[in-house]
Amino acid sequence: MAYYRSSYATEGSRVSRSGAQASGAAAAGGCLATIALLVAAALFGALFYVQQTQHIILTTPRQIVEVVAVVCVAAVVALLCAALASALNLYALTRSANARRVFALLYALVVLGVMLVFTLTTLAPRVLALAQLNSQVVPFAYAMRDDCQKPLERTSSDLSKTASDDQANVNNDQGFATMMSADANLLQQDAAALASSSQMLQGITAPEPKYQHLLSDCQATVSGLKSFLTDENGPHAIHIPAPYDSIFAPTMSGITLLKTVAAIAGGTSQVQAPASALQPVLAAAIPPILALVPVNLTSEGTQLQQDIRTTLDTSLAPFQERIPLE
Repeated sequence: MAYYRSSYATEGSRVSRSGAQASGAAAAGGCLATIALLVAAALFGALFYVQQTQHIILTTPRQIVEVVAVVCVAAVVALLCAALASALNLYALTRSANARRVFALLYALVVLGVMLVFTLTTLAPRVLALAQLNSQVVPFAYAMRDDCQKPLERTSSDLSKTASDDQANVNNDQGFATMMSADANLLQQDAAALASSSQMLQGITAPEPKYQHLLSDCQATVSGLKSFLTDENGPHAIHIPAPYDSIFAPTMSGITLLKTVAAIAGGTSQVQAPASALQPVLAAAIPPILALVPVNLTSEGTQLQQDIRTTLDTSLAPFQERIPLE
């Protein structure tokens, strides 16, 4: 009899401990589910408020990072709390089932489901889009600006200045010599920048196939202008007409031609030739090389900027952004 009483007592103790554990799990699950609901409600309420008022405008990348971080932290907290609440309520239900615990489990599962749907269908795709934008598209855009747009604009401007100086000093040999020498120095600086940019562009990969045409145009144009300025026998070298081809060289680079005409007009050339010998060649050489810059290069760059703006607007909604794109 003593043995049976001991067994019953041990079994009763186990049941008692199991019931206490189930009650503790249910209580903890209820608390976590409530926290998850409150965090989710605060998150969705804040997003709804921003959408309705449109008072929050993001103007710096730092503000974007801060807003995305806050939303992600809130979503993760709500998701984890709901997941833990569901697990604890399920544990409590399996130990001691009753209607209250069934309701608590369903309550936690609903919050978990809502947060999962929000995270997987809305938050995660937007965060991934912003991450790709920041790690791939934006650096590519900076490269297109720094190694394509800027050197091409500067070189085109200096070539246009050279053509203008040429026309303005047709009847002034000394003035022509001075201006051509100065323009040659400017274009030498441009050629060095183009050489550096061309090397940088060769190591760049387009982040998406639709940007490959922009990259290819930049690579070809930068390389072509550099060749025109420095390559004496390249595809864009200037052909010298007879009889001066046998006196000077059959072909010249743009910078060599500038220095040559400057020396002739200034009287410092070792070869005797009329002051205006190669001026028409120079005047005829610049317009075609300026036309080397594709007319669609600007539109392709504008489309890249528009794609960045669209991604920001879509991924940050309902927040508005006014990030300057330069």
